[in-house]
Amino acid sequence: ERADAVHGLTGETDPQKADAFFTAVARQAVPAADAQQIQDWLAKTRPTLSAQGSKAALSVGGVNLVLANPNGLGLVFEVGEIK
Repeated sequence: ERADAVHGLTGETDPQKADAFFTAVARQAVPAADAQQIQDWLAKTRPTLSAQGSKAALSVGGVNLVLANPNGLGLVFEVGEIK
């Protein structure tokens, strides 16, 4: 069965471990994705998402990757389009 979107979150407090988890999720959802591109984007984007409701997006192979801080309590990683 095929999913249109993946919604991932982690309780990991170490930013490098969280980025590794999010990169692994993206690579599973978009096998052709460049892991280094995703890691670089996460490392650059994560520090800018401290405000509640903030988010950033990256398109990889026509698939949207979104890193968001919806409630101010932690980051959520979305792959694809959540309807």
